[in-house]
Amino acid sequence: MLRNLHSSLREVFKLITEDLRKDLHGLGAGTEALVDKTDELCVAHTEMLNRMAKMETEHLNLVGKFADMEDRLRRNNITLRGVPEYVFQEELPQHLMSLFKFLLLSVADADLLIDRTHRGPKPRGLAADIPRDIIVRLHYFHIKEAIPQAHRKAPDLLEYLRGISLIINLSATTMAKRREFVNTKKMQ
Repeated sequence: MLRNLHSSLREVFKLITEDLRKDLHGLGAGTEALVDKTDELCVAHTEMLNRMAKMETEHLNLVGKFADMEDRLRRNNITLRGVPEYVFQEELPQHLMSLFKFLLLSVADADLLIDRTHRGPKPRGLAADIPRDIIVRLHYFHIKEAIPQAHRKAPDLLEYLRGISLIINLSATTMAKRREFVNTKKMQ
């Protein structure tokens, strides 16, 4: 009877251990598949991050090239702020010509060519009494460069020219880079 019991227990243990061995083997195969899949996902994720970094670099290069093209198109532009609204569009070229002649006394009238002038759109939130900016495209670059220099050096402006500020017309990207550069210089 003891032998019978012993052999039956042995059979039961053998069946249990076989079932456990099958379960462990199944778990091992499943775990191995999960590890392989995790490795594949890690490699794919790393490749995606590398591609994203490359695309970000290319994007920044394209933004820089686009800003450079935009700045080249705006190269001869000056923005004037503070010219009263009662100076109408038809009168703008003569009004601006008198300002430029006053600032650049030594320049010939033939060099003071204005290709176009127009008022910019009114920004939201700008008070009604503040005049819109005027964008002026000058024909010659050296004249465009001389006007802000003369404006800074002009001792006494005529009464109707006071309050007018000249702004170099650059792209938003270039202006943001300049602000960032100024902040970096301040930190040093």
